[in-house]
Amino acid sequence: MAEKKETSSQPEAKSYAERLDPGGEVGKQAQGLALLAGSPFGRVLRWLGADQETLDQAEELAANYQRLISGPGRIADLLGPLGWIPQSLAHDDAYEAATALVQEGKIEEAEKLLVETYNEDDHVFIRFYQRVISLYQGDEARREIGLARSRLLDEAYELHKEGRYAGAIAIVLAQIDGIFIDMTGKPAKTFYNPDNPNLVDDVTIAGHPRGLKALSELMSREQRKTVISDKLTRQGIMHGRVLAYDTLRNATKAWAALLAVIEVVGPRAQELNAQAAKAHEESYAGSKKVDEWGRRLDRRGFDVASQLLQRVHLYQYGYLQRTGGFASDQRTLDPTGELLRADGLELELVADGGGYRAWVPTPPGVFFRPRGSRRRLQQLLDLRRRGAAGGRD
Repeated sequence: MAEKKETSSQPEAKSYAERLDPGGEVGKQAQGLALLAGSPFGRVLRWLGADQETLDQAEELAANYQRLISGPGRIADLLGPLGWIPQSLAHDDAYEAATALVQEGKIEEAEKLLVETYNEDDHVFIRFYQRVISLYQGDEARREIGLARSRLLDEAYELHKEGRYAGAIAIVLAQIDGIFIDMTGKPAKTFYNPDNPNLVDDVTIAGHPRGLKALSELMSREQRKTVISDKLTRQGIMHGRVLAYDTLRNATKAWAALLAVIEVVGPRAQELNAQAAKAHEESYAGSKKVDEWGRRLDRRGFDVASQLLQRVHLYQYGYLQRTGGFASDQRTLDPTGELLRADGLELELVADGGGYRAWVPTPPGVFFRPRGSRRRLQQLLDLRRRGAAGGRD
């Protein structure tokens, strides 16, 4: 009698291809175009004078698609063990080139390339850490936490630019853990615990089982005795057992790890932000109280109203460019009603037609009412035209 195989209760994690192309629609289209270009109908199109270059590109599309979706897997195989996991904020071309170098056995050259890429142009790929502020929204308490974390990461960034990598690494490693714990709930399981199920998701590139989980395993290795080594291990660094960790390479890897964490916790952060915003609204609905800066605590609809009026300003700017004047009502500005869907939005021109007024109500009874000036919009238009012509302000 055959032995019954045990089945896991845990669903299999989604592949990199499923994360990059949910549903496989892009892949189907690429394959379809490639088949069309190589079919008898494709040959007829060529005979009829169809753009040869376009048809050739269609034939290459499927192969390019396959290279795209297989890229994260190659990176995970070859760069992951070095501490460079696939993640959406990485420089794709640099990671691909570094992967090819590792395949050739040129590990030092590969890591040097990645370090240089992250640190070029005033550390452009490290500065993505500023996205941490978007993780903490919804109410003032969360925003304060986000600002405090951002302040510490700003200090780490300055230390990094000054070449003081010991301090930068220590701050970044601590913030990685704090952010991860904040977003994944309690009882707290830290980022530096490879058994933490929150290291894996079914949505993000960094949340693949060969992403954050592999990075956690690498960075959480124990160091039982003091060594003069550049080993990047949180336990060894924070407990003073690794004494030569303060290198540009390690600092850059720490920043790259932070960016991967920001990617993975992003969806959960948005849920928490929405919950906090809803709780805030319910708590202060109808209240006339203000905060220490005089802002109303009942802010229901304020963000929506502000965004709507910003769009009105943008569309009026475009309307001014096309017609030389402002639209006098919402229907004129947005004939289909698709762009400015809003109840209570009102528009009117000022007496001389040199500007417009717009206002929109909010649930607390507060009206948002900026004013658009023809003079100011015309100044912006003139500046844009001079810039296009190569003029200087």
